[in-house]
Amino acid sequence: MENTECMNLEEGDHAHQEDQSSTKKPFNFTVVPFNIEPHLEFIDFSKEGHLLLGSSNLVGKFWTGSVWFFNSGDVTPLEQESLSGHGCDSCVSAGKFLDSWEKIIIGEDSGKVTICSITKFEDDSTHFLPQHSETQHDGCITSLAVLKDKLYSISAGSDMKINIWDNNNLEIQHKYSPAHSMEITCVCSSLEEEGVLFASCSLDGSALLWDLKQSKPASAISHHEFGLTSIAWKDDNTVVTGSIAGEVIYFDIRNRKEINRLKFDKHPVHRVSINNDQGLLAVCGNSNIIKVWDINTTELVYTASEHKGFVRDLSWNPVNNNLYSCGFDKRIFPHIVPSSSEKEMLM
Repeated sequence: MENTECMNLEEGDHAHQEDQSSTKKPFNFTVVPFNIEPHLEFIDFSKEGHLLLGSSNLVGKFWTGSVWFFNSGDVTPLEQESLSGHGCDSCVSAGKFLDSWEKIIIGEDSGKVTICSITKFEDDSTHFLPQHSETQHDGCITSLAVLKDKLYSISAGSDMKINIWDNNNLEIQHKYSPAHSMEITCVCSSLEEEGVLFASCSLDGSALLWDLKQSKPASAISHHEFGLTSIAWKDDNTVVTGSIAGEVIYFDIRNRKEINRLKFDKHPVHRVSINNDQGLLAVCGNSNIIKVWDINTTELVYTASEHKGFVRDLSWNPVNNNLYSCGFDKRIFPHIVPSSSEKEMLM
C-alpha cells in the first residue's frame, strides 16, 4: 500500500519474536494478579461463549490494569470466579479475542499492544502466555478491532495513529499517521469476508472508510458537527456512530449521507454495539443508562439502568444472543433483549 495525500504511511519495524521455552510448561506464563481492579473497561466474547474482561484502577498514585478470562458471562467479576488473569503495567483500555478463545490482543494506556495465548495445562490450570508486545503508539490505545479474516488487527490511539498488525507475530504492516486531526475514538471491521475494509471515527467529527486494497485507502464517510465516539457496521452499506452530543447517527457509505438520527441521552455516547443476527442496536454512554433499538425500525425495545456508575462496554454473547454490560461500578449485567418481532408475538 502506498502513501495517501493526507496521511503518512510508513512501513513498521518487525516485532521481535520472544524465545519459546522447550519445557512442557512455558517459563513465561503470567502470574495471576491479586484482584480485579474496580473500573471495568471492556468485555468481549469468544465464539465459544468465553468472556474476556479488562479492568483498571483509575484512582490512587499508580494506575494499573489487568485482563481476566472467564468460562462464561454469567459471573460476578471476582478473581476467584475467573479461570485466569494477566497483569498490565498500565491501565488496560481494549481487548479482543482472535478467532478463538485461545488467543487475544490487548491495548494499554501506555500505547503497548500485546498478543497472548490462553493455555490450559495438564493440571487443569489456565494461564495467559504473552507472545509478542510492541509499543508503536505515542499515546493510549483507545480502540482495537479484528478484521473479519482474523489475520490482522487494527489499533487506534489518542496520538491520532492507526496501525495494522499481523496477528501471527505482531509485525506492524502499515501505519497511518495522522489518520484523523484529533483523538481517534473507535475503529471497527466491516462485515465482508475478505478483511480489507474498516471504519474509524474521531473527536474531530469525521468518520472514515478504509480500504486496504487501495493506494489511497481513506475516504470520508461524513463530517459531523460534534465529535464522534463510537462506530459499528449495520450492514455492508451502513455504519452507525455515536456522538458527544448523545446522538446515534446512521450513515450510508455509498453516497456519504446521513440517513437517520436517534437521541440516546443528554450525555455523550460511549459505545454502540450491533447484533446483526437479531437486528438490535445497543448504546451506552457517560451514564448508567443502556438503550436498545430495533436497528431497522428504530423502535426502542429495551432500557436498563441497573449500573451504579458509567457503563463502559457492551458485548453480545454469540452463544445465547444476550447482551452483557460492564462499568465503573465493577459489575457485569446480562440483558435479555427482545426484538420488535418478538415483542409483537408476546402482546
